[in-house]
Amino acid sequence: MHFDPPSATAIDCLGWVDKGSLWVFDASGETARTVSVPGAEYLSIAAGSGGWFRLTHHGGPRPAMSVRRFSDPATEVARVDFDQTYFTFAGDNDAWRQVESAAVVNGLTGQHLVCISLGPELRILDLGWYLKGDYDHGYQGLTCCIARRDSPGFIVSVQRSSDLVILDQEGRHAGLISLSGAHGNPDLIYRDEKRLIATDYDTVTEVDVAKGRMTRHVRLQDAAAATQQFIGAVSLTGPNHALVARPFSGDVVRLSLKSFEVEARAAAQLQPLSVCALDDERFLYRDWHSGRAFIGWF
Repeated sequence: MHFDPPSATAIDCLGWVDKGSLWVFDASGETARTVSVPGAEYLSIAAGSGGWFRLTHHGGPRPAMSVRRFSDPATEVARVDFDQTYFTFAGDNDAWRQVESAAVVNGLTGQHLVCISLGPELRILDLGWYLKGDYDHGYQGLTCCIARRDSPGFIVSVQRSSDLVILDQEGRHAGLISLSGAHGNPDLIYRDEKRLIATDYDTVTEVDVAKGRMTRHVRLQDAAAATQQFIGAVSLTGPNHALVARPFSGDVVRLSLKSFEVEARAAAQLQPLSVCALDDERFLYRDWHSGRAFIGWF
């Protein structure tokens, strides 16, 4: 879940609940609505800068991405449709400068890694490293792809893998970064230009991309012997803190990114999966199964 304080707007998409619609919450009036995205079976969201965000439209007849504003999430400011042989841009091409350039897109012909460069142009990266690698392709799909900020290239995560894949600017395999060994479905969030926060099933990790290694980690979800239970989403709340939803513990914790220790815990209703901070004390979260939204307090 993502929150934009200037517009007091939070956005989210739980695919099994929202399907091809964007969930929009007005924090000033504490009301929620959905915005339909025609042609998409489900969506993924990448927050940009200055009140912008990017939607990736998955599962429809043609892969697509769009750029929108938090203040008007129903309006496509820019859009690209593509397949293996063509791409078509529409709208304000300058809007692509405000959002993440790389993405995993799930279409009817399978998964794609794509990158949008200035122009704009869309490039589909080669997946030879994945198709020929030691992956179970029926079980281990691609989960996240982001452009490196410290140098040209990309970082990719794979389902049930604790190794992040480093690709060079041409999309060729250039190395691995090992996480905590929990074999999760890593989600990747930039903390600054050189450091990532990456989830690893029940663990939150910090990765120094420039050095190519995990620097810190903390396991946040206990489970019975010989079992594991995953954490929910991580949401950064400024440079030094993150909120982590814990559906199996029924709470949300505030993690210090300085000490990598839990500073506070707040009980939540049902099983919180996505979360974002509304201010220093309040947070918004949604239940894993139903998508119901609640406001909690530290």
